[in-house]
Amino acid sequence: MTLLDASGGYVGDTRVNPNAMSVSSSRIVMMVGAFGNSVLLETSEMGFPGPKAVRPMEIRQPVGYEIVRLSDGEVVFEGTRPGEEEWAAREALSDGGQRHGGLPVIFGRTAVSAVTDRYAYLATTDSIAITRYDDAGTAAERSFEQPRESAEEAWVRFVRDSLRANFESTEPGQLVVGGRNFLLSIAEFHLRLLEDLPARPTLPGFSDMKGGADGLLWIREYPDPFQDQVVWVGFSEAWERKKRIAMPVSLHVLDISDDRVLVRAKGALDETLIEVYPIEH
Repeated sequence: MTLLDASGGYVGDTRVNPNAMSVSSSRIVMMVGAFGNSVLLETSEMGFPGPKAVRPMEIRQPVGYEIVRLSDGEVVFEGTRPGEEEWAAREALSDGGQRHGGLPVIFGRTAVSAVTDRYAYLATTDSIAITRYDDAGTAAERSFEQPRESAEEAWVRFVRDSLRANFESTEPGQLVVGGRNFLLSIAEFHLRLLEDLPARPTLPGFSDMKGGADGLLWIREYPDPFQDQVVWVGFSEAWERKKRIAMPVSLHVLDISDDRVLVRAKGALDETLIEVYPIEH
C-alpha cells in the first residue's frame, strides 16, 4: 500500500502481512478505507461453494474482515460476517465445463462495512446491530430499535418482473463459449434461476452504511421498490442522531460531508463519472 497525505504527497509504503490472510484466485480483497493508523480490508468469495454440480439452493458465503496496522502491516483484528443471501446453482455443460452463479434473494440480507476518520464499522442488514472498532482492533457494539416492515406481494412481483425484463433484454455480445453466445447463455441461466427465486417476508433493517467526510456514520434505510427517495441518517461517535438527508434512491453514494454528497454515476457512453451535489438545508 502506498500512503499519501491529505494533499496527495507521498508518505511511504507498507505491506500487509501475507501470512495473515489466505488469498486465492476465487477471492476478491478490497480495502474499505483507512482510519487512524489502520486500514479495513474486506475479503469476499467468488462463485459457488463446493466441487460438484448441484441444483438451485440458497447459499450465503461469509465475508472476511481484517484491520491492518499501517505502521508495520500487522493484523490487529480478524472476523467474518454472513455475506449476501443468494439463490445459486451450478450446471454441468455438454463440453465438460460448468456454469455457476446466482441471484440475490429478494429482500435478502448481507454484510456491510464503513470507515470514518477514527473508526471502522461492521454490521449485517439482518438487524441494526453495529460493531465499532478503533485502529487497535478494540470493539464496541450498539443496537438500534428498528421495526420490521412486511414485504408486500406487489413489491416482490415488481422486483421479479424488473429482473426478468432486464435478462430478456440482454443483447448478444461477440464472445462465444462452447458454441453458444456467452451473454445470452448467462441470461437464460439467470431466467431459470428466477423462476424459484426466494423472497424474504420482511424488509431488512437497513440497506447500507458509509463513513462520511464529516466524521459521522451514515446509515441508509431500506426503501421499498416503489420509493423514489431514500433517507440517510448520520450518527456521531456517541451514537447520537445528528443529521438526516433524503436523496434519490438511484444515487450511488461514495461520501457525505457537511455541504455536499459525492456519488458515482454512469455517462452516456457507460463511462464512470464522479458527481457532486450540494446539500440543501
